[in-house]
Amino acid sequence: MDLQTTVDYKQPIQLSDQPIGKMGMKAMDPLRWTVSATISVKDTVAAVGEQMGVFINLQSRRPTRLPASLRQLYQEATTATRGGALSDSM
Repeated sequence: MDLQTTVDYKQPIQLSDQPIGKMGMKAMDPLRWTVSATISVKDTVAAVGEQMGVFINLQSRRPTRLPASLRQLYQEATTATRGGALSDSM
């Protein structure tokens, strides 16, 4: 199972900057999820990233299916986004 985190640094951030991070669910299937992130300073993108992961059963320490309730919430949110109800999905 491919699990990964990628970050593409676009520009450096200084200690005095006030970066803003946005993160959102990009994809979800029964066994894995993918989130994407953007870090900006003012209106300039400083970094973008993506992470793919799984839920782990703590007893077996093996990947387990995502909870049905979470998959349902994601389905409802993406359906609402396509219909225009959510204006900022990221």
